[in-house]
Amino acid sequence: MRFKTIIYLLLIFQLLAPGCNSRLDNQSIDSLDSMKKDTVAIQSLSANVVDQAAVSPFKEVDSIVQLLNKNFAAADLRKLETICSRSDSELSEYLGSVAVDVLNDHLDEFLEYLQRNPESCLKRRLIVGLAEKCSVYEKSERHGKLKEEQERLISVAKIKKMDVQKIKFLNEIFNKVDLDLLY
Repeated sequence: MRFKTIIYLLLIFQLLAPGCNSRLDNQSIDSLDSMKKDTVAIQSLSANVVDQAAVSPFKEVDSIVQLLNKNFAAADLRKLETICSRSDSELSEYLGSVAVDVLNDHLDEFLEYLQRNPESCLKRRLIVGLAEKCSVYEKSERHGKLKEEQERLISVAKIKKMDVQKIKFLNEIFNKVDLDLLY
């Protein structure tokens, strides 16, 4: 904003200074119009510039998920946990979706991590993420869709011959999902 003011002042000084004459010729008016258009164009460009600090955590989350998909490691989940604990609302919402994906892709390992870390931010994000996943359905269908997802994952857990405690823990997670909080 300061730059714009300086430009206008310089232009006015340049136009008025040569003869201290307030009369502007057509060329000066065209220059002023051109400068206004350039200023508007610069403001438009700067408004479209993405804040890299805001994008960086999302990229970091995506990188960690790629590492998990290549070779699952609890250390990578702890990195996600750290990001989760300092996330804002937009990143938290994204982490809910990520937690659901990690649950689907690494059911046994993720449940084990969550069992060992009962106060996990990722666990809270998973519960909200499961609710958000159901939010795309009509309100009357949401409980049924959540139950279908729960049964699907329990079926996968049984196929993988996961122990009863993990299946019980999975049920506990689904029982904490509150679909009534959704819009």
